[in-house]
Amino acid sequence: MVNLILVIAALMIGAVLIVASIQYIPADAQVRAQVAEKVERDLRTMEEGVVRYLEDNRGSDGSIDVGGIPRSDLLEELAVDYVFVPPAPSGGSWVSGTGFHEGFEAVWICLQPDEDGWNTGTRQALLDVGQTKADQAWIRGDECGRSTDTGGDHHTYWMVVERFEDRAPNRRIIPAPSPGVTMVLSQDQMATPFYRFDASLAVNLEDNQDASIEVRLEANQGDGGWVIRDRWRENLEASADELTVEAGGFPGQGGGGGGGIGSTTVQPTGTVSRGKTGILSAPLLPGEQVRVVVETSGDADLVWADEHTLRLD
Repeated sequence: MVNLILVIAALMIGAVLIVASIQYIPADAQVRAQVAEKVERDLRTMEEGVVRYLEDNRGSDGSIDVGGIPRSDLLEELAVDYVFVPPAPSGGSWVSGTGFHEGFEAVWICLQPDEDGWNTGTRQALLDVGQTKADQAWIRGDECGRSTDTGGDHHTYWMVVERFEDRAPNRRIIPAPSPGVTMVLSQDQMATPFYRFDASLAVNLEDNQDASIEVRLEANQGDGGWVIRDRWRENLEASADELTVEAGGFPGQGGGGGGGIGSTTVQPTGTVSRGKTGILSAPLLPGEQVRVVVETSGDADLVWADEHTLRLD
């Protein structure tokens, strides 16, 4: 009888551990995901505010005056006329300014830590957000407004002003490009296309197959060689850290968080998806041959917007 009771007790303990390992997600992983999601959402809000500011400061000739370069006090003009600034992650603040980036006049939005720095979860979340941005647009440094990535805790997001300008009166609607097809957008004028698109990526954590997409605007230099004028890329990894459940109870809920009969690890499963919008744009010489190249791997897709524009200078 005693043996039977021991067997039943062992089975019950095993069942509890299995259920716990399936349902429990470490608190730090939850915080990291929540912070990353909020930063993405808030950055989009800030970006929309900058766009409204740029449109409101466009002159009659189409040029945009950002009020001096460089500067680091643009947030004073953005709030609240153009954006309600969302709260920054705990231990930090939003900053905005202007500068030269990759040779262009640009506006930057930055998340900077206070003197105590980011906590571990927030730091990792910001690194996660940076992985979703173009390498040239998301810069880490020891202060805001840096144009070269040095790996610091100040995260600067750059927006090139020229892409929002409309200096030329001659602007027309053009069709979406056919990937790989060579075309000439203008024989006798400088031409700047603005191709807009939506990209979607998805991965199954059990398949271990990443998804990626790269879109390039290439120009022919006349000797048969193609050079990249603009590039947009996105990658989604099919990986996630293992989740660990300590024996003896959940951490912070009694039972010691260890010291029991061991721990259980679980590999997360399921599907993760991501959607992003992008734009290809670069000035082209008169008569220059160009093409758009789209490369995907895994479950990745691109859909062109309904309307694209061409600016002639």
